Amino acid sequence: MAKKTLGILLAVMLVALTVLGLAACNNQAEDKYTIVYLGDSIAEALIGPSPLSERDNYGYYAIVGKTNGFNYYNHSVSGHKTSTGIVSGDGLLEVIRRKDENAVLMRTHIRQADMIHISVLGNNVLQYDLGLMMLEVADPQFEYKYANDGNTLINALENGSMKKPVYRYSVDKKDELGNPLKVEFKFPPTASDIASIVDELKALNPSATIVFQKVYNPFFEGSKHLSSAVIERLSDITDDGRFGKKGEPISTIEQIRSLADYLLGRLNGILDAYLAEHPGAFKVLDAREAFQRIVELDKNKDGSVNLGGDSLGRKLIYQDWTHPSNMGHAVIAGMTQDLLDDMKVSSPDALKNYKALRVEQINRMFKPIDGFDAEAAIAAVNSAEKYLDVTLAYFTAIEGYTPVVSAGSVATNNPGTSFASDMRFRFNVGKMSVLQFNSIILVPMTKLALNMDNSYAEFKKDGSVHIQIQTLPVEELLKLVGDMDLSSIIQNFDIEGGIDAMVEPMFPGFKARIEAGDLEGALNIINNGLGFNLTGLNYNDDGVKKIMAYVAENMRLPADVLTLLPKDTVLTLTFDSRYYIKNVSGSDGAAYKGIHISHIGANPSTQPYCVFDLSKNNKGLMELMFKAEFMNATVVLEQSV
Repeated sequence: MAKKTLGILLAVMLVALTVLGLAACNNQAEDKYTIVYLGDSIAEALIGPSPLSERDNYGYYAIVGKTNGFNYYNHSVSGHKTSTGIVSGDGLLEVIRRKDENAVLMRTHIRQADMIHISVLGNNVLQYDLGLMMLEVADPQFEYKYANDGNTLINALENGSMKKPVYRYSVDKKDELGNPLKVEFKFPPTASDIASIVDELKALNPSATIVFQKVYNPFFEGSKHLSSAVIERLSDITDDGRFGKKGEPISTIEQIRSLADYLLGRLNGILDAYLAEHPGAFKVLDAREAFQRIVELDKNKDGSVNLGGDSLGRKLIYQDWTHPSNMGHAVIAGMTQDLLDDMKVSSPDALKNYKALRVEQINRMFKPIDGFDAEAAIAAVNSAEKYLDVTLAYFTAIEGYTPVVSAGSVATNNPGTSFASDMRFRFNVGKMSVLQFNSIILVPMTKLALNMDNSYAEFKKDGSVHIQIQTLPVEELLKLVGDMDLSSIIQNFDIEGGIDAMVEPMFPGFKARIEAGDLEGALNIINNGLGFNLTGLNYNDDGVKKIMAYVAENMRLPADVLTLLPKDTVLTLTFDSRYYIKNVSGSDGAAYKGIHISHIGANPSTQPYCVFDLSKNNKGLMELMFKAEFMNATVVLEQSV
């Protein structure tokens, strides 16, 4: 129960604050070419850009929009499949069928778009047991079974298995008696979903160019997608010549990558099959081919392609082995730029603007670093003649250097875009929800651990916003815990894994600070990047010093972490940024007032990630509501009186 409580509270804090720092920017002018991005986490770019504060400079959606001077709106949602989402139950198909209900205006932007750019197929495979799928495809009899029996997982992937799930026995999961567990495959009907998505979009906007992005191959030496048990089972299968030399066991990274390519070929082939029957219905961006061209630039001495963990191709993939890295996003942006050039809708200054974007990053984030040759890096970028050459020059120059991330800009008063006087709002937990947790669970949990009287959002007349969540004193939290033994839960909390997988890539330099026992320095990196700050810890206290020394040495929390903290410790998590009020109208004529929160500031070519709806509730008080689609979460703020 304690572990669940902590998890719920963490989710509340993350949704209430973290998403506010993930702002992107766009410009809005009626005569500008407009791109709307739909789909999954690859396009949403919450995971991939490093540091996360550079999302609007590294995410391909923003690179394309900025360098061409377009309007661009990112309505992608992490986790989305073609239909039937993993969290809310909705996928892309269900979402584009929704009517506009708030200032986010997704449906309106779709109607206004010149291009609708979609990345959505990956989760139709990755949210299932990939190992079992690859084992089935590796079977020498697979193609016969696919064509004649129609009972393979690929058949189920194409046709769907929501109403009649398909089951296979797990390779590495067993019950208490040691028997393999059944694994359920409830695929959405991928092929018919693609057809329905196209039909829905064409009904909304017959003149827009629809673009589907194919899925790239993320397999390199050290990939975490397959368990050791699956790899061992693959080595028991004799290659029939589809993945390597016929008659050899499937055991090398070359064969496994080729096997993954075969599987992804079936997935991407759903797009090709639709186009074969409906020529010209949409355009395709082949990310698999674009990434493969980069992969093949890196050769071993014997002439073979380098697929090692330090290879050029591996640099296209984020640390989680799935999402595109900064460089991967740049390659996708370049691929999109080529399409725009072919369509003759791109800006003639796009390449020049792309160079300027990279030069600005070099000057801001890398020039201050001792030993970094900024002049050489800038010269390499400016001398590049092609988009890809700029990308390679930039990432070659900065490789191995940790960027210097400075604090965000200071708020300035923008008349007419901020409240006329300072306004304070309280969290209305009774109307909030996170994942499957509603107010029935959230209200008592927050009352037990958080000081809700000192947790609020303040929007000031100078255009700045301050949001904070404060805990009760440690002494009160210890009463909550009572006699429960949390030592095993605390000590098993994988700090290093979490830092390596998520925190360090998003906030480079964080791990080095933690390993040095410098928690204050580590937190400052996050504060400088997104505007977050954690106060209330006495870094000079002996107990806090013991905690940090233990973490630095073991990358684990000490079992007695709560008792080591001073009993009067109160932690306050704050977020400081800028906001602006914007009146918008939907395509149906409905009017909305939105509070746009952006660490960068107002940009008329787009909207930030975080948009609160401003309205009045039944008590006559102003109310702000924000929905974080990827967590099926709703954050509600009510005017304080």
